[in-house]
Amino acid sequence: MTQSASTNIGCISMLQKFDEKNRNLVVNINGRLLHLRGAFIHQQNVQTGAALSIPQMTALMGWEHELGSTVIRSHYPLPPAIQELADRMGILIWSEVPVYQVADPYLGQPGWRTRAYSFLQQNILADENHPSVMLWSIANELPTPVTANEAGYISGAAALARKLDPTRPVGMAISDWPGVPCQAAYAPLGVIGFNDYFGWFDAGGGGTDDRDQLGPFLDSLRGCYPTQAIMVTEFGFEANRHGPVEERGTYEFQSDSTAYHLGVFATKSWLSGAIYFALQNFASRPGWGGGNPWPNPPWVQKGLVDQLGSLKPAFAVVSTLFHAVSQIAPMRRVAPRPAHPKRRARSGSQGDRPQPTSSALEPRSSPAWRSNSEAIRLSRSRRRSGRTAAASSASGFSM
Repeated sequence: MTQSASTNIGCISMLQKFDEKNRNLVVNINGRLLHLRGAFIHQQNVQTGAALSIPQMTALMGWEHELGSTVIRSHYPLPPAIQELADRMGILIWSEVPVYQVADPYLGQPGWRTRAYSFLQQNILADENHPSVMLWSIANELPTPVTANEAGYISGAAALARKLDPTRPVGMAISDWPGVPCQAAYAPLGVIGFNDYFGWFDAGGGGTDDRDQLGPFLDSLRGCYPTQAIMVTEFGFEANRHGPVEERGTYEFQSDSTAYHLGVFATKSWLSGAIYFALQNFASRPGWGGGNPWPNPPWVQKGLVDQLGSLKPAFAVVSTLFHAVSQIAPMRRVAPRPAHPKRRARSGSQGDRPQPTSSALEPRSSPAWRSNSEAIRLSRSRRRSGRTAAASSASGFSM
């Protein structure tokens, strides 16, 4: 796959770092711990469908900026223009291939796997030089619990991604609910994304009906996967009208539920991020209801912005809570060395200045966050040595 758009060549040092204090893995970028927030982008417009213009894509990213987003996600690789904007704005990308809710029999078919691995290879080779790309996601919501066919796909896809780009983690978005045992097949993943619909969709025979069980469930998820970073890759609620806060489908219900979930996420210091689904309403399929008792098919109305571009009340709620979170830690400063005894101290020298001792993360609106855009653009250029060999051998990749 060839891209004609220019790119800002650079690389984020995206690592999984073991947090000795909390005894679990968290994600950091250039040594800065992450607690990201953002909204899911679906590439669609009521006037032009999926063929978005540059102004339309700029508007999407403008809403993300207004929300206070530091990460975005879609179910497919985003277009070069959006990735360029993310590079410049300092917004990270959960980069995913369209392996979406695939039925188990397909996951074991050699022809299907070859095609899926080809999608993954194309995505990595096309977009690896975008400094905004934080990880490579290999799928969304494959069968739960994991089947043998799925385990084979996860293992093969993760190995391919690491072979093509050993500098970034491999992730996958999963469905899960209370009662599902820990899945050993997730071991090849560096980052696990949990799609959270507690209090909205009924999963696992009612296991996710009660939103008050979200916090305990997240803790159990952490317990299952202590050596992997965890993010919430989806959470959202349909809304198309005003009404009682207890009534599903109202703006009031959406605002209250979204604030509750973000409040729970904020209590989990080990959670590397959370992505609202979705930024804007989009058309799905005839008859779509989405859990709303008064739906408007085919529109998925979980958006913080409606299909005509009007902001819903929940937009302001989310923006306030996103900006209140310390999403990207400041750069750590190294204490200056003591002055040599034979050297005369100079008034106002670096050694005389008090050094910050707080390890608290900076709010997204702080100068530390605003420097992130520059930090990822000015990071080291990717070394492409060995890329050609990796790419040429990937087509014959096998588990």
